[in-house]
Amino acid sequence: MKERLTTPESMACLHCGGDYLHQGTVEVFWREQEDSATGLCARITESTVELHTNADTNNPSLRRQGLRIRLKCENCPGVCWLTVSQHKGCTYVALVKATDLEEREVCVEF
Repeated sequence: MKERLTTPESMACLHCGGDYLHQGTVEVFWREQEDSATGLCARITESTVELHTNADTNNPSLRRQGLRIRLKCENCPGVCWLTVSQHKGCTYVALVKATDLEEREVCVEF
């Protein structure tokens, strides 16, 4: 059995390598069924909670549920997203540059 993510480790900014990342916006995606573009997206910021019926746009999972947490670097203007996605029963955790997210380019997988 693989032992992963069993001890706390800090993440490094993908832009500068700094490890002072501040959590911000959280987005949770729930699809009505597998491969569905509809469902719910809950977006929580420091001052708002929004619900949308588009579970496809910015969802890190191409087919199922997903989660994104915005990380802003204290050392540079860089922004990354910590993503959790699911594919064929496997759960993936990745750190993605904000500018690359729309192309779903994964920069680092844990």
